[in-house]
Amino acid sequence: MTHSPLRAAITAFAFLIGTGTIVALYLVATPFGARARRIFACLFFNLCLALTGITIRCLGTRQEAAGVLYVANHVSYLDIPVLAASGDGAFVAKSEVRDWPLFGFLARVGRTVFVSRQAANVRGEQVAIRRRLDDGESVFLFPEGSSSNGAGVLPFRAGLMSAARTDGSASVSVQPISIVYGPQVPERPGLTRAERDCYAWYGAMELLPHLWRLFGTAERVVVAVQFHPPRAACDFESTRALAQWAERTVARGIRQIMLSEVRAREEQAGTLPLLERDFSF
Repeated sequence: MTHSPLRAAITAFAFLIGTGTIVALYLVATPFGARARRIFACLFFNLCLALTGITIRCLGTRQEAAGVLYVANHVSYLDIPVLAASGDGAFVAKSEVRDWPLFGFLARVGRTVFVSRQAANVRGEQVAIRRRLDDGESVFLFPEGSSSNGAGVLPFRAGLMSAARTDGSASVSVQPISIVYGPQVPERPGLTRAERDCYAWYGAMELLPHLWRLFGTAERVVVAVQFHPPRAACDFESTRALAQWAERTVARGIRQIMLSEVRAREEQAGTLPLLERDFSF
């Protein structure tokens, strides 16, 4: 992928101007309720997708009921606009995000649930998430606890998923979601590892250099979002069993998305497909 510093500067300027305008309108709309806030939140998320060249390809059916716990693999900060553009809900983020320049402010304005992931605080954080669910607000959770390169999933942590299994409360629907950046599509082959790292943000990558690189590319990429059939949290004997089911479901979805269309082409051409070669599972 080629990088243009001029394009990066123009895109960054457009992001700042657009974000400032939309956030101001969002704050004005706040007293008018969730529906009014949603209008301007959608404008912001669609702005993010447009500036980063992302097109969403939704697979499956998103559970529309109130108070759903969505659990997804975590690849990048881009997961937020990708998921938010496909459905309403609050996000759970690590507490450090609260103090990030600009993005911390946006997270606070967006009513993010901040968690420390420290054992001493888990119970209170579970209660905070459960309160949102009981109020009819859906919640997006990344149970891996950290982002990865998107080729698979890290082990799902069961701690915060316990919010779906609070004793004495109504059952909560849990819907796993698989996110894949740049799968094989008819218009282009799947992304290589190096190309995927333009979108995936993980490990020791620094945020601002990564954003600058992303803003400077003219490439467009499809992000596949697979909504898997939901299940009631009470169907599982423990939170650990719930987390293991969600992890297996998300991992299987990632593999299927990456290889399904490639295998069809392989059968026709009889050649080794790009994704089979460049992605490891």
